[in-house]
Amino acid sequence: YKGEAWDNGTAISLRGYDDAARTDTIYWQGWEQDYPDEDGVFTWQYLKDLIDAIVAMDAQDDATFCRQVESLFDLDNAIDYLLFLEAVNAVDNNLKNTFLSTYNVQKGSKWFFTPWDLDATFGRMPDGSASGLYAFTEGGQMERNALFSRILRSSLRDRVCDRWRELSQTVYAPSAIKARIERYAYLLERSGAWARELAQWPSVPDDLAGEVSFMENWYDANFAVMNSKLGNTSVGIRPSAGLDGVSVAVADGVVTVGNAGTGDVRLTVYNAEGRRLLSAGITGSRQIALGSGT
Repeated sequence: YKGEAWDNGTAISLRGYDDAARTDTIYWQGWEQDYPDEDGVFTWQYLKDLIDAIVAMDAQDDATFCRQVESLFDLDNAIDYLLFLEAVNAVDNNLKNTFLSTYNVQKGSKWFFTPWDLDATFGRMPDGSASGLYAFTEGGQMERNALFSRILRSSLRDRVCDRWRELSQTVYAPSAIKARIERYAYLLERSGAWARELAQWPSVPDDLAGEVSFMENWYDANFAVMNSKLGNTSVGIRPSAGLDGVSVAVADGVVTVGNAGTGDVRLTVYNAEGRRLLSAGITGSRQIALGSGT
């Protein structure tokens, strides 16, 4: 299935659907059936069943959700796609302009995501205007997507953070992204493709060097936002087994450790980069600001 349009319903966000909507067509509530493509063959029930499962999972406790979502989706792919959407701020690809696929639905193959049409990325809207948007904007694309928003509210967020810390040092490192932008700009200019684009669409940004600068500056700012949101694990932090009276809570980037026992508890805290921030005996309560280095 291909996400085709932002409709007024909930199917394109995987939050439900209008059961009365026609299913004898290749278009259904924002989706297009891309395969099978035989005339008169419509397979919307599989997508309905998947949406039903997502809605049901959303109401489950954390452990049940995590177990069920991994049975339905290629979770590595889902996490990579979630990060991709936010890293380049692909505002027109959060299920719209996305292929939702499975190799063999009748054999229980897992579902996975593939992007299509990436016009609205790196700080631009589909019409080429500046979006002014960055990763994890309040009310933004993650909140529209029932599956991804639930993943981020679950203990799977730890896995998302771990994957970001890995990719932010490699393919999403600013130096890697800028090298790719500059390489493509060089090819566009040398091949004459940029001149042909301007001849066809003179209203789009006409300064290639300026566009490169815009994209790189936007990415620097967005990369900082990604690190602030995902650079530290904030879900699933627990004291070691057997430490009665010890509590750990995370809110607004601050870890609060409480020790209601009579003796000291040895606490060691590491930041997202693996650097030790604190190692001390704790009596009573102690607060540590994540990422502060103190």
